[in-house]
Amino acid sequence: LLAQLLSEPERQYIFDSVQDAVRIDGRQCLAYRQAALRLDLLCYATASAQVSLGETDVLVSVREEDNPGATAQQQGSTGSVAVQQQQAVSHPVSVWVDCSCLGSGPEQQQLADEAQAHLSSLYRCLRTPTPVFVDILLLGYDGNLLDAASIAASAALMRALPASLLSAQALPLFATVHRIGSQQIVDANQLEESCSMARVTVGVDSNGRLVACQTCGEGSLQFESMTEIIETGVRKAMMLHDSVAKLVARVL
Repeated sequence: LLAQLLSEPERQYIFDSVQDAVRIDGRQCLAYRQAALRLDLLCYATASAQVSLGETDVLVSVREEDNPGATAQQQGSTGSVAVQQQQAVSHPVSVWVDCSCLGSGPEQQQLADEAQAHLSSLYRCLRTPTPVFVDILLLGYDGNLLDAASIAASAALMRALPASLLSAQALPLFATVHRIGSQQIVDANQLEESCSMARVTVGVDSNGRLVACQTCGEGSLQFESMTEIIETGVRKAMMLHDSVAKLVARVL
């Protein structure tokens, strides 16, 4: 990936820019890149959404399968009678991530595996009456895959799932905050991710409830810093929820 080619002076330049609160693309520390959301692109899917954050481009399809229920065989004097018994079954949401558009090397596979593990954990509490499959295809990558993928998945699920289910189970999405020096940044690109001391990704549902929190990176965070980063992530996640809900409502 691009970040692996950075020289030490280039890393220092990115680090110093963030400390001055002016990122290399001109954004403020807590600003997202220009985003685009497109809905219902795939005719074979129950719903679909494409999200672009800068050069990170994610296409998500949601497929909902019918639940055949269970069939019981009852033996009677006149023969066999098939009785269809529709059972209320609770199914977890299945997530699959494909990064093959970027290449077939171990870096791309690791990126896909990590994203799939994180997104599967985000939706682990979501249950649906029929099997639902969320297929995520990464078309372009320049950092912040988790946020972009969760935004697209949330938008597609809002289109696919019935309103009664959405009112009972609030959809979650990710907001990722990086710590570079003394600064917090959101929506980091690849170059900024390579300079990050620590990354905290929070999963927040549309009711503002924290449902997941994942940390990684070589640096350590004190309790006060961790609390501040989580609070920043929750605020940004609620901002994303509001934006996605407004955009989806326009096409309903």
